[in-house]
Amino acid sequence: VAYLLTRGMGGEDMSDLIEQLQAEVDEAEALMAAKLQAEQTAEGELQTTTDALNSEVAAAARARAALEAAEAKITSIQEGSAELNTRAQAARKAAAQAWIGQWKAKTKLSGTMKVKVQ
Repeated sequence: VAYLLTRGMGGEDMSDLIEQLQAEVDEAEALMAAKLQAEQTAEGELQTTTDALNSEVAAAARARAALEAAEAKITSIQEGSAELNTRAQAARKAAAQAWIGQWKAKTKLSGTMKVKVQ
């Protein structure tokens, strides 16, 4: 059987062809192993990049939430400030009306209590 494998059907020597084919198989296996290694490296880098991007997305979401909370707080403060300003204006108006009322009362009393000096 070994004789038929190396001699072929016609009796020609096929050992060189077998060695050449074996060398090509070895070369193909080496290329395949290199491609497999490169693919595994690329997958590792892809996973690292994906993890970094997911981390950035999470950080952006936290920042967005913090910004929205700050904007809500600012709006609340502005509304509170506007309400306090309105109250302060009403208080100033009331105080001014009270002062004007007292002034009118004093003026009216002063005018009616004239004493004639002889």
